[in-house]
Amino acid sequence: VEMRPVSSTIEVWLSDVEDIGTSEHLDLYGFPQLDPNLAEEPDATFQDPRAAIAYAASSLQTDNARWVNQFVAQDEYLDYIQQGRPQVWQPGG
Repeated sequence: VEMRPVSSTIEVWLSDVEDIGTSEHLDLYGFPQLDPNLAEEPDATFQDPRAAIAYAASSLQTDNARWVNQFVAQDEYLDYIQQGRPQVWQPGG
């Protein structure tokens, strides 16, 4: 799930990609989409960022304690790979 600021709105994007990464290949945006239709348009758009976060939590089951800033997802993905892709994963800190 990604939040994108666009003009005066927040777009909520949902992606479902194949996990083909390695410690040398972390470009999540380059991974093949499992459902190409998901990436064509935002799942929802909101005027208020808090409403976008609430929507993501209630409709997409996101964890409000797990949001990361732009360009940090690859670092957390590397931690996940280095931990052996566990079913239950806690990011390093």
